[in-house]
Amino acid sequence: MNPRRDGTLVSWWRYFLIFMGVSFNKVRAVHGLSDGEELALEAIRTRLRSLANTEEVRALINEAKGAPAAHLAETVWKGLSESSDFIRGFRKAEFEMALAAASLPRATAVYLSQASGEKIAFNLKPRVWNHFDQNVHRFPMAGKEYTEIMLKVPFDPDSEIRAVELGVPVLSSEGEPLGSLVAHLDYLELRALGTLRD
Repeated sequence: MNPRRDGTLVSWWRYFLIFMGVSFNKVRAVHGLSDGEELALEAIRTRLRSLANTEEVRALINEAKGAPAAHLAETVWKGLSESSDFIRGFRKAEFEMALAAASLPRATAVYLSQASGEKIAFNLKPRVWNHFDQNVHRFPMAGKEYTEIMLKVPFDPDSEIRAVELGVPVLSSEGEPLGSLVAHLDYLELRALGTLRD
């Protein structure tokens, strides 16, 4: 291999990695939440964690274990309307009651997934039917919580925050992950809550 060409290649990769590091740091700096927003987010996370530990939520997951999961293609899922009978079947009364008691922000979409990633219950239709291979489900299934700040335009460091997603595990009485509970919060609502705390 030509040493000069090899050196150029190494140099190119070095600059590329430096650029990516700077861009990543810029994204973090531009999109850091305010102190008030962080406090509001932590309050929501605490409520979501409490909701995940209710008997109603555990019971829904245990019921789903004994039923065959609906294996849907994502294209089929996206084509289903909010008013369809299939979608309305996920708005379970016991889940709605537990959700109301949790006092989460009004516009928050909350959905419960079993271990395989399929949905069990939700208050608003999620954009994806199965989150099995996504961090918002994978982390809770490892017993960890997950937070993702979602931007309006991916990979644009100057883009504005669009939403914040929180994922927490639903644990058995022995502490084993049974599924995930995820809250999808519009950033404008989080900002309004944060303003009250700043």
